[in-house]
This record gives sequence, structure tokens and C-alpha cells, in this order.
Amino acid sequence: MTMKYAKQIEQAVRDEAAQLRQDAGYAGEWGDRGATELLDQLEAWLAGLRGEVPKVFKAVADTIHKKNDPDWQTYLRLKNKFGE
Repeated sequence: MTMKYAKQIEQAVRDEAAQLRQDAGYAGEWGDRGATELLDQLEAWLAGLRGEVPKVFKAVADTIHKKNDPDWQTYLRLKNKFGE
């Protein structure tokens, strides 16, 4: 997939989310008719295209990274040995 095509998809999804929000506003609804979820899915897809971890999974990825980091393990070992 080319970046031009990805940008076109991104713009179309953002336009759809804006339309959902606008329609919900005109109808006097409390919600946004799923626009937020649609944009969250878009951000996850774009992060995948860039080879990044989506924002929604960042905390999980950071935890896994710390568990596998030898410096972090050394810090925890010394912290347990000598206290804070």
C-alpha cells in the first residue's frame, strides 16, 4: 500500500468521523455515534503502518519492555536489597 493511498483512507475515515459527530450534534444526542471509536481504530491502523505500538497499547508495551530490560531488573534487585 502506498502512502498516498493510506492518506486517502485516513482522510476518508476522518471525514466520516466528523460527519458522525455533526449528525449526532444536530440530532441532539449525547454521544458521537461511534466517531471516537472510529478514530481510535484509525490511529491503531496508522501506528501499524508506521511499525509503532498504538497509543492504546503503550502502557502494556512499556511494562513488557521494563520486564525485559536488564538495567530495570538490576534496579529492582538493588531496590529490594537496600530499600528505597
